[in-house]
Amino acid sequence: MNNDDRVLSIPLKKTDPVELYLPLRKLVVSKYSENDAQKVESVLETLNKCRRDMVERRGDLSLPMQRDCLIHYFKCLSMVELLFTSISSDADVDPVIFVWYDAFNPDHQDGVSSERNAIQLEKAAVVFNLGAICSQIAASCDRTTALGRHLAMEAFKVAANFFLKLWKVFAKGVVSATLDLTRRFAKFLHLLFSAQASELELREQFNNNDASSVYKLYRRAYELIPADSAAWNYVNSFDQTWVPHLCQKATFFEAEARQWKSSILPKSKRPFPEAYESRVQSCAIDQAECVTETLVSGICSLSRELKPPQIYVDLILSEYNPFKITKDGKLVAYPWDMPPPYPINSAILSSPLPSSRASEILAFIPLKKSEPLNDLYESLRSYFVLKYSESVAKRVEGFLEMLHKLRNEMLRDDLSLPFRRDCLVLYFKCLCMIEPFFPMKASPNPPVFVWYNAIIPQHHSSQHNIHLEKASVLFNLGALCIHIALSCDQSTIHGYRLAKDALKDAFYWNDKLRRESKRASGTIDLSGQYFDVIQDEIHNEFAHLKRKFHRHDVSSLPDSANMSRDGPLANYDPSDVTEQFLLGYCKAHSLLHFGADSLPHGVCEAECLDLLSEFSPVKIEDGNLVANAILEAPNLALENMSLQETTQQSFKFSIAEHEASSSHMKDETNYLASPSSKIQQEEHSLSLLLSELSNLWSSYNSTKGNAISNALTRDVKNPEGSLGRAAALQSALIKERREVREQQQRTMLDSIPKDLNRPWEDPSQSLMKGILLRSLRVLVLVVIGETGSGKTTQITQYLAEAGYTTRGKIGCTQPRRVAATSVAKRVAEEFGCQLGEEVGYAIRFEDSTGPDTVIKYMTEGMLLREILADENLSQYSVIMLDEAHERTINTDVLFGLLKQLVQRRPEL
Repeated sequence: MNNDDRVLSIPLKKTDPVELYLPLRKLVVSKYSENDAQKVESVLETLNKCRRDMVERRGDLSLPMQRDCLIHYFKCLSMVELLFTSISSDADVDPVIFVWYDAFNPDHQDGVSSERNAIQLEKAAVVFNLGAICSQIAASCDRTTALGRHLAMEAFKVAANFFLKLWKVFAKGVVSATLDLTRRFAKFLHLLFSAQASELELREQFNNNDASSVYKLYRRAYELIPADSAAWNYVNSFDQTWVPHLCQKATFFEAEARQWKSSILPKSKRPFPEAYESRVQSCAIDQAECVTETLVSGICSLSRELKPPQIYVDLILSEYNPFKITKDGKLVAYPWDMPPPYPINSAILSSPLPSSRASEILAFIPLKKSEPLNDLYESLRSYFVLKYSESVAKRVEGFLEMLHKLRNEMLRDDLSLPFRRDCLVLYFKCLCMIEPFFPMKASPNPPVFVWYNAIIPQHHSSQHNIHLEKASVLFNLGALCIHIALSCDQSTIHGYRLAKDALKDAFYWNDKLRRESKRASGTIDLSGQYFDVIQDEIHNEFAHLKRKFHRHDVSSLPDSANMSRDGPLANYDPSDVTEQFLLGYCKAHSLLHFGADSLPHGVCEAECLDLLSEFSPVKIEDGNLVANAILEAPNLALENMSLQETTQQSFKFSIAEHEASSSHMKDETNYLASPSSKIQQEEHSLSLLLSELSNLWSSYNSTKGNAISNALTRDVKNPEGSLGRAAALQSALIKERREVREQQQRTMLDSIPKDLNRPWEDPSQSLMKGILLRSLRVLVLVVIGETGSGKTTQITQYLAEAGYTTRGKIGCTQPRRVAATSVAKRVAEEFGCQLGEEVGYAIRFEDSTGPDTVIKYMTEGMLLREILADENLSQYSVIMLDEAHERTINTDVLFGLLKQLVQRRPEL
């Protein structure tokens, strides 16, 4: 039996014109005020324009433009939904009547009005038309090409999702509707388009399922129609070939399923999905006509994993979102046919001081830097010429130019936060599109990505691996969202919501980075230990925001507003018309981006359909991927605007700059201006870092009180001169006697049985995360704390847990033999090992270490002996000079030797 290649699509519902602006504005003025009406006036104007264009300009608009108009209109309609509820309950207000006609009746005899359905009929009809327009897009694709088949498959999936929502949600509230809006018919259309999408998916071998799934969908769709005589007559009156077509499809795929089962391989010999997927992908890439389709498939694969941006981040900061919140609280909805970029509210980013300990740590996270790739376009284009042909390279050269331009823009230092975010997101999507072509073995000069460590700029990674590029972009997206959150004006409700959503985005990007970094061997800032520290601090900052701005109990709000305490409308005010409009926008956003259960896509989440839009940065034209010429001029204007706003929008969170006095800054400027050697500059940088850490921890301890009083720090200057040295020697003798007494007490306590399995509770655990983060950023770190704060016993264990022992031992010096032995014994007990195994010590005439030792305590003389034998101390990854302020001869010599060593070994 032959299979019919015809696909079915449905027409759009038609409606009568309706004036919406004047009655809705009048209602807002009467219910609220004239000032409130001005705040939402732009939304009402855009709503009215969208519906007028949807009715009057249908013949002038292409199918993708009709889809854009319908999606824009649906968002505006959801924003004013509560106004229609007021109209239906207020007898003094003239009702707005929508009249819609049956899509399958060309004579328009069975129109139905919304007198009994309020806005439910309008929303159901718009959802129907969204599904119908997607089915028409699918039917219009050239299915003789790989790209056309892929676009048709994705469009049918989206159409099926829309009709699923119509069946499950919108058709329930419509009374006396036409037959095309009944739940049975919506279910029938959902099954029909799901079957057609699965059939195309089976043809392209994008999955390893058998034909039985396609057969079941066609069979279920076919059985719905004969079971209802009205539906049977209804379908036959529109097209008498539909029912026989469905029957033929079900019969054909039933036979295909039986044949597949009869020749099925044993379960042990079936290919794994991953192997099957890679085989299909390699076959597709080897065919020249499939190159464009492979690029589009990359963005579709991303859309299945990529979560849409948080609502407030998209509303305020995205230049590609036509809905905006201005600085005076107005809601702006730009016309659907106005190309981006759209103005943003940059006043909300005011760069305040960090308000919590978590924000103080997060404020130090910089962006990763990279070397420019001036030959990226030429390298990629030459690959397509050598691998395929000149004609294939011409089909994708517009996309390659866009990729090259985005990478250059991404590396600019003068970009504002919003523009840099949009640039990074778009560049990441382009990387996902071109990822299947890596590694480019056929290219004589593949692109080399060079990225520097964000914490230690002296370290870098240079690879052909595109996963390094993706991981680095994800790192910058996470860091940028943190910068946005910390720079928000949190004195306003919009600033608070933006900060909260930006932290959610940062957490999400870092989570994506954790998975991507496993395939990229980059610098240490792409390691798991770094992610754990950053994610914990993001969580702490998010909790701080919730405690600071939680004004009243969310459970007391109406059900429509009780979305989530962490939702985009925290502290929702139901008496504010702007808040009501925002609530409607959130509902539409949730419907369009998080949709159907049991389906791989959200309702309209098909990135390849966005490539058909007139306003997409990269679009599909005649089977080619080209840069959108419509957006070139606005982007140039946006770049100029970004240059002018850079000084106001650049993110600078240096605690030392905020707390330093003007006199200190003047002295620093004079110092740097004077001629000095490199060593002097390093000493100055080290002193600034010491002051910075001291101010940071002191500020934090003043807020936390006694919880971490042992970690209080202070800046102590070393005494100079003979009297000072004599006082220091006397202090050292007193301290040595005290340590002898403490050793005797510990010996007595060691004889008492103790529970070694009970975990030790560290009161300064949160402070150590900041120390670890600092240790990634600098080569030399000075830690100052009171006696008993855990400098000697705890920092070594935290460094071991952070992974420093993978590159060598952690060495810690002590000025006296007794201190080295007693501390090593104490740390071994806490570490859970025998002394001399993972934790050991070395003193003169006694070495209690082994091949498994990762933490080693020793006297300063022993370290001098080791550095004489191995001047690079190649066995060590960390060296700690404890009690360095006592300034013995050994300590001073070690200072000089280690200062030269860190120049030879910057990773030490």
